[in-house]
Amino acid sequence: MSVTVKSSVKEIEAPYPYHKTTLPNGVRVVTGPMTGVKSGTLIVSYSVGSRHEPASISGVSHFLEHMLFKGTERRPDPMQISQEIEGVGGVFNAETSREGTSYWFKAPSSHFTAGFDVLADIVRNSTIDPTELDKERLVILEEIRAIQDSPEELVHDVIDEVVWGDQPIGRSIAGTEETVGAIDRERMVDFWQRNYEPSRLVIAAGGDVRHDDVVALTERYFGDLAEHPDADKRTDTVEDQREARVRLIERETEQAHLCLGMPALPYSTERRYVQSTIEAILSSGMSSRLFQRSARSAVSSIQSSAISDRTPTSGKVCWRRVLIWSGSRRPSRPLSGSCASCATNASQRMSCVVPRSCARDAC
Repeated sequence: MSVTVKSSVKEIEAPYPYHKTTLPNGVRVVTGPMTGVKSGTLIVSYSVGSRHEPASISGVSHFLEHMLFKGTERRPDPMQISQEIEGVGGVFNAETSREGTSYWFKAPSSHFTAGFDVLADIVRNSTIDPTELDKERLVILEEIRAIQDSPEELVHDVIDEVVWGDQPIGRSIAGTEETVGAIDRERMVDFWQRNYEPSRLVIAAGGDVRHDDVVALTERYFGDLAEHPDADKRTDTVEDQREARVRLIERETEQAHLCLGMPALPYSTERRYVQSTIEAILSSGMSSRLFQRSARSAVSSIQSSAISDRTPTSGKVCWRRVLIWSGSRRPSRPLSGSCASCATNASQRMSCVVPRSCARDAC
C-alpha cells in the first residue's frame, strides 16, 4: 500500500511507511518504524568517500573511519566505546565506499538513546591521537598488502584502474602504501572537519523507534553542525575509452582469475532492473547460464556487479563487471586480469565462452 509521508521538503510517495524530516541545517532524518521487534538500528551516513579525496591523500576516508573508533574526549579508551554497545547485547561497525562512509549500530531498543550518543560522539568528538594513528596506519597497510596477496580481490581493483584510469573512481578505496604513509593527523583532521558537513549527512533508523524521538536526538547532537566553505567536491568521471584495454598480472598461483568490463546501464534509468534480471540469468550462482556452460572448463565461481557514476551530469557512465574464478590447475600463463583477456587452459576457454553467452542469452 502506498502512503504519503510528510517531509520538511516535500511529500514522498512510498510503497512502505517511513518518515523523513530535514533539519534547518540540512541534516536528513529518515526512520522506518517496525512492529513486532524490540531492537533498533541506527546508521549515521555521510556522502563522503574515496571519490572526494585529493590524490595525495588517497585512502584518507577509510583511514578516518578506522580512527573514529580510537577514542573521544568523553571516551578516551576505545574499549569503553565498544563496551557501551556490545555490553548491552548490541553490535556496531562502519564501512567506507567510493561515495559514502557509514557508521551503524544495532541494539535493544531500550538502549537506543545510549547507542545514538556513542555514534554521535565518535563522528564529532574523536581525538585522533597521533600515537593511535601511527598504530592504525600499520593495520591499513596490512590490509592493502593483503589485497595484493589475494588475486580474487586484487582483480576488482585492477579492472577499476583499467576502466577509469587515474580518476578518483578508479583508485582503490584503501589507497596505496605511499598515500596512506603520507597521511598525518593534521591532514586527516582537516579532511574530516571540511567534509563531514550537514548537507552530506543522513541519519537513518529502523526497528522499534519513534520518528519524533530520532529527530529530537539528531537535533541535540547534530543541530549545530555547519557547512564548510572548502569541502572537497566530487568531480564528474570522463569516459574516453575507444578500444579494448587489457592488463595482465602474472603470479605463481594455482588458479586464474578473469574479469571483464563492458558498458552497462546507470542508476538513473528504470531499465536497471532489466539489467539486474539479465545478470541473474547470466551469472548469478551455479544455475546461471555462464556457470553451466563453463563447468566443463573447471570454473568454480562466477559473479557480476555494476559500478556507475551517480552524478546527474554523467550518469550514463556505467560499467558492468563479470568475474570468473577458474578452479583448474595453474595454466602455463596464470593471470588476474580484466576485459577480454585470454590465457591458456580454462582461462582461455572462458574468454571465448563469456562474450558469446552474454550476446546470445541477453537477446
